[in-house]
Amino acid sequence: MGAELEAAGLRYASLSSADFVSNTLTVAVTTLRRLGLIGTDVAARVPARCLIRVLRDDADVLRVRVMWPWQLQQDGR
Repeated sequence: MGAELEAAGLRYASLSSADFVSNTLTVAVTTLRRLGLIGTDVAARVPARCLIRVLRDDADVLRVRVMWPWQLQQDGR
């Protein structure tokens, strides 16, 4: 499931480059579902408040990280 979310996050980032704040893009699973980037079956298995964070480095290379609810609590968000 994490790999599917990461792939959807990359697709979203390639479509929404203007949504980056500094070099970070954060997208909710509900947004990915609404846009059809993940299916209902995947969205139903994801815990509430899960986010996908896409980081863009200086060479425009994108890295994706699925932020599970317990990681967000540790991250202070």
